Amino acid sequence: MDTASHILLGVTLGGLATIDPSVSDTGAAAAVMMGTILASNAPDLDTVLRLRGMNSYIRHHRGITHSLPGLLIWPVLVTALFWLSGWMSSSIGI
Repeated sequence: MDTASHILLGVTLGGLATIDPSVSDTGAAAAVMMGTILASNAPDLDTVLRLRGMNSYIRHHRGITHSLPGLLIWPVLVTALFWLSGWMSSSIGI
C-alpha cells in the first residue's frame, strides 16, 4: 500500500467509528480521525531508512513495522504520543 492508501484506510476507519453516538462529539471525532489516520500510516514510518540508502530501505521495509509485534506496538505508541502531547486530554476530556 502506498501513503494515499494508508490515509484512505485511516479516514474510512475514522468515519466508521464516528457513527457511534459516543464518538459523535466534535472533539472526540477529531481525536478518533487523527488517531486512525496516524495509526494507519505508522507502519510505513520505516521510510526513514531511505536516508541510509535504497538498499537498506528495501532490505528492511515491511520488517518489524509490518509484523505481529508491530501490530501490538503501534497502537501503544500512537496512544502514548497523543497522551503525552496533551492533545487527547484537551480534545475529549480524558
